[in-house]
Amino acid sequence: MNINATFSRLDFMLKKYTDYVTLITLFIISRIIIYNLRHFEDYPLNNAMQLLDPAILRHHLLWGLYYDHHQPPLFNLLIGSILKIAPTGQEHSYFVVIYFITGLIITITTYTLMRKLNGTKPLSLVITLVLMLTPSLCLVERWLYYGEPLTAMLVMCGLLFYVYINSQKLIYFVLFMLCLSAIALTKGFYHIIFWMVPIVIYINYLTIIRKKQHIVTTAAISIIFIIITSLPYVKNYINYGEFIASTYVGCNIAGMTHYVNNDKIMKLIEAKKITKLALIKRQSIPEVYYSYYGQKPETGINLLDDAYKTTGAINYNNLIYVKASKEYRNNSLIIIWNYPLDYLHAVANSIYIYFNYDAAYHFFDTMDEWFVIRKDRILTDVINLFILPPFYVISFILAIYGLCLNINKKAVVLKPTNGDDIALSSTCLFCIFNIIYGFLVANFVDLGEECFYRIPTDPFVAVGVMIALSYISKKRLERQSAGPHGREAIVQPDK
Repeated sequence: MNINATFSRLDFMLKKYTDYVTLITLFIISRIIIYNLRHFEDYPLNNAMQLLDPAILRHHLLWGLYYDHHQPPLFNLLIGSILKIAPTGQEHSYFVVIYFITGLIITITTYTLMRKLNGTKPLSLVITLVLMLTPSLCLVERWLYYGEPLTAMLVMCGLLFYVYINSQKLIYFVLFMLCLSAIALTKGFYHIIFWMVPIVIYINYLTIIRKKQHIVTTAAISIIFIIITSLPYVKNYINYGEFIASTYVGCNIAGMTHYVNNDKIMKLIEAKKITKLALIKRQSIPEVYYSYYGQKPETGINLLDDAYKTTGAINYNNLIYVKASKEYRNNSLIIIWNYPLDYLHAVANSIYIYFNYDAAYHFFDTMDEWFVIRKDRILTDVINLFILPPFYVISFILAIYGLCLNINKKAVVLKPTNGDDIALSSTCLFCIFNIIYGFLVANFVDLGEECFYRIPTDPFVAVGVMIALSYISKKRLERQSAGPHGREAIVQPDK
């Protein structure tokens, strides 16, 4: 009897969650195929500028995190923890499993968010399947880079945002703040002041609207997480005089001067508006900066003094890069101010890279090197050069349109009459904010890897596309069902 009841309960659950079972099954099947076609790349462990020396991650993790000024600490903490836990030689398998799990989280969470935002089962399922098969997400799932964990955390933030606003249960608020803080502590791109604080203010404002008695608690929780998130900023300010999570930001901005030729730069140098560092290519080896400054770091701390990691890769956490980054930033801002058209040229190049699959450092002035179709990879190159960029652009436009359709101005600004309405509208606004923020910061502050900056917001773009297509489909059905006298039968899509 108990066995029959168990099977009946299991059958009921399978029928109730058929869509999730289908999604998980297809995800697993797709990953079996993809994993056999593409090897997991863990080479960044030895040479990526974002990661500390593997020897430090293994044996001096906390010490290394304290002296790491180049990046926020969380990704190094994750990789270092895995290196400590995994038996020697099995780290690769641990990375594969973790990135598989994050890929599954992205898939399930994106689909759930679509359903919460009134997406129909069939359309939500199809768009989620397209998302999980997009080359960009497949790429970061097979690469030891923070794109995959960031994407998972950001889409989880979107779902937790909706669930909290709708239910007003404090546990969801705590989880939301945890994800928000984790994102800011993983990549300096998500700045505590320009990204995190506006979101925190908005969700607390919505708390006042929905359940005023919770505001003291949520405000206190918010302050605690903001303080925790600000610790790397405070540490870098005290140690290096910069209130930022990554001291590399000056080198990022220097990328936007790519199209300013040396003759123009020399004019500014001769006018004593900028320094000669502007003539030195960013990301140069440490010896170049030692020669320029006539000195090298001698703090007695290997992580700050060594020019290279034990693997032979450049140690971008060398203290000389802090000094160079500040000077690059000051120079670049003056260069951009004097040559805005060249800056806009760089912005246009950034936007091209942003709406692409794997186009890092595809500069317009070196098109002969990358804008080519190889005989042995004709299909792949045609897809990468001519199909994927328009696909990402159209998806972006559709997403903004769709998300705007779901925003009720009264629900996001004034006191609403319906809790579901405010959760729906404010979550769409949250998605729009993240998409626009990512687009602006990626394309106006750096030139080089914008395609990877876009990926974390791809699930939100998929959600917006789903809403847009649902609306277009509904309107089309309404027109088709219009009677001979112009009366329309409103057709609600099957959920």
